[in-house]
Amino acid sequence: MEMLNNERPESDAELTLALCHALEHTLVLVPSYTGLEPHTQACLEWMTSLGARVMHSARCPDIALHRSMLATAAYESLSVHNSDRSWILWLDSDVSIDKAELWLMFDDSVALAETFPGLQASVAARYLTKLSGQLAATRAPNAQDAHTTSGKMQPVYSGMGCFLSTVQGFRRHCLKSSKVRLRPDSDKEIFVVCTSGVVFGVDNHLSWRTEDWSYCASEWEDGAVYLSRARARHSRLVLSVPVETLWVADATPPEPPADTLVDATSPLPQVESNSST
Repeated sequence: MEMLNNERPESDAELTLALCHALEHTLVLVPSYTGLEPHTQACLEWMTSLGARVMHSARCPDIALHRSMLATAAYESLSVHNSDRSWILWLDSDVSIDKAELWLMFDDSVALAETFPGLQASVAARYLTKLSGQLAATRAPNAQDAHTTSGKMQPVYSGMGCFLSTVQGFRRHCLKSSKVRLRPDSDKEIFVVCTSGVVFGVDNHLSWRTEDWSYCASEWEDGAVYLSRARARHSRLVLSVPVETLWVADATPPEPPADTLVDATSPLPQVESNSST
């Protein structure tokens, strides 16, 4: 990867050209249950118009399983239809990001690659959880700030609503994950890129481990996750404050976000996938 631009694009034309260079090498992964919110659909439309390829799947209520199935399909596609991809962008079905902010994510990704050759770090956009209204990121314990050409970036365990990885980092994540069969009577296996559920925390107190925390924990085993300068929109919430203060995390998973819904009694229907080019 090379720098998208020596300076931040000043005109819309310069911004569009810079994003074309990045998005034509980007695969966007969008898991959803019932469908896309209108602002997310509009965001995906302009991304595809600039060269991005989208893989969208629906109707799986277990988000950890859903991400694992979608990641497996994406991994398999990288050697066939998406061999020219350099980035993987996870985008939730109720999240959107505008052009100028997305450019910041790519620029931060490239800056990290230049600062830490071979690390294949991921970056997460800043956005607020829907009901708690808090930043969807927690400072990673025992990790130092990254000082890059894009500025100082904070190490985090973040949400995956708008999460950018290099293809090399994504491949590493998949290959380091366990593989399981979807059904006992099937040979189809998937990479378990994240999990969610009840875990023992401090003093054996039970807490909920979200799939976001699980995914980021795996990223930190061999790479890193940093908070980007970019801001994204989650549902109807817009992050209007340029710089958010992160709270310090300990070694245990945080409490589940207020907008996390758990329904263990719901059956897991067959996931239907479609991709647009």
